Amino acid sequence: MFVDIENVNAPPAYYIVPLWWIQNNIYETHNTYLAKHGGTRAKTPNSKHHGIDPKRIVQWKERWNILKLFES
Repeated sequence: MFVDIENVNAPPAYYIVPLWWIQNNIYETHNTYLAKHGGTRAKTPNSKHHGIDPKRIVQWKERWNILKLFES
């Protein structure tokens, strides 16, 4: 789950992202990035950080059904 709290004047946005999906997305996005930069991070080669832009996960916004909390 991701929570976007960037806009302090609005309620937070929730993204219920399946683990398998985000792992795959990070892997693909990072490899594409590395390919564009000769196989190395452009600014911080030793960093392990990977930011998630909300545009990448918009399809998972408010997908509470994924958690199956209200099924009987």
